[in-house]
Amino acid sequence: MSKKIMAALFITVVVLSFILTSCNTIATPTTTQPTASATAEPTPTNTPEPTATPKPLYHFDRYALPQYAKEYLGKDLWDDYNTFLDALYEGETVVTFTKTKSMDQLEKIIRTMCCFFIPKDFISGKKYLFADSEPFTFDKETKTLTIKYLLPKEEYVKKVNAFVQTMESLINEHVTDMNNKFETAKEMYLCVVNHLDYVEDYTLTTYDAFMSKLALCEHYAKMYRYLLVQAGIENYLFNAATDGDMYHMWNIVRLGDDLYHMDPTWDCGNLFFFGMDDTKSKAEHKYDVKTQYANDALLNTNLTELVCDSDKYNDYWIDHNPTAE
Repeated sequence: MSKKIMAALFITVVVLSFILTSCNTIATPTTTQPTASATAEPTPTNTPEPTATPKPLYHFDRYALPQYAKEYLGKDLWDDYNTFLDALYEGETVVTFTKTKSMDQLEKIIRTMCCFFIPKDFISGKKYLFADSEPFTFDKETKTLTIKYLLPKEEYVKKVNAFVQTMESLINEHVTDMNNKFETAKEMYLCVVNHLDYVEDYTLTTYDAFMSKLALCEHYAKMYRYLLVQAGIENYLFNAATDGDMYHMWNIVRLGDDLYHMDPTWDCGNLFFFGMDDTKSKAEHKYDVKTQYANDALLNTNLTELVCDSDKYNDYWIDHNPTAE
C-alpha cells in the first residue's frame, strides 16, 4: 500500500474518532444539581404572640405598719419591735432587745403587736395582752423577754405559716396592681366582702376571719385594715352606736387627698358602702356622733380630724356595680 493511501486512512480514523467523541458529549450533557437555596420553600418565621407582662407577685411583709403605729412606737423602738415580730413568726421563746428598758416601752411594743400580729391567738387566749402579765416575762437588767406559747412550736409555726400563705393568696388572687391605690383599695374591699360570712359568734378572732371565713363586723373591718396596711394605704378603724344602739365597726380610708367611710360588713358586693362621705355614712348607719370613736389603742388622732367631706364616690356604685351584670 502506498504511503499516500496509508496517510489518508490515518487521517480518516482520527477524524471519525473526534466526531464520535463529540457526539457522545452532546448526547449526555453534564447536569448541574440545583442548590437547596434555589429550590427550597422559604422557611416561615414564627413571630411569637406578644404577651402581657405578668404582674409581680405580692410577698407578705411582716413588718408593715400604718404611720400612726410607727409614731406611737417611736423610732427608738422600731428595731426592737421587728426583733419581737421575728421571734413570734418563728416561734422563738426568748427575745433580747437593744433599746427597750422599761415596762412602758415594752407595753408599746406589745400593744402594737396585738393590733398587727394576727396569729396572736396562739400566744394567749386573751383578746388583749399586757407587758406585765402572761405569757410574757421581762428581765429589765438583761433586756430579755421570755414568751410562752399555747401550742408546741411545730404546731404553732404551722398555723402562723398558714396565715401568711392565706394573706399572699388573697392579695395575689384579688389585687391587680398594688401601685394603683384606688383600685387596690376597691379590690381589697371586695375581697373582704366576698371572703367572709357574717355570724354572731363572739368567740371569733381576726385570725378566724382569715382562715375560716367567719366573722363579726369587727373582723370585717380589721381584715380590711390589715390588707390595706400591706398596700401602704392609710386607714383607721371607726366605731359608733348605729340605729338600735348596737355598736358597729367599719373603716375610714384615704383615697388620694380625701378620707372616706368604707363598710365591708354591710355591703352585699355592689360597692354601695364604698367611698362614702360623712353625710351618706350618717344617713345609712344612723349613728350618734356622740358615740363615735376610733377603735384603735394606738390612735392618737382626734376624730374631729378624720373628716370625710368629699362626695366624689357617693354614687360610684351606680356605674361600677360588680353585681349588676
